[in-house]
Amino acid sequence: AWSEPFAFWAPRIAGLPQHTDEEFVRLMTTGVNRDGRHLMLPMPQFRMTEEDALAIAAYLRSLP
Repeated sequence: AWSEPFAFWAPRIAGLPQHTDEEFVRLMTTGVNRDGRHLMLPMPQFRMTEEDALAIAAYLRSLP
């Protein structure tokens, strides 16, 4: 059980300030973050295509 909602300590993703496109594609295609660790629950282990991951990165970068 979580002691506080995930959204309170999850990283901010609007604008993708923490990731390069390459890091984000790796995260979304392998489920491994830029530190070499797998995503923590409750995040799913994504297995997207590179094309889909780049499209999501472009969308997130468009958010203020």
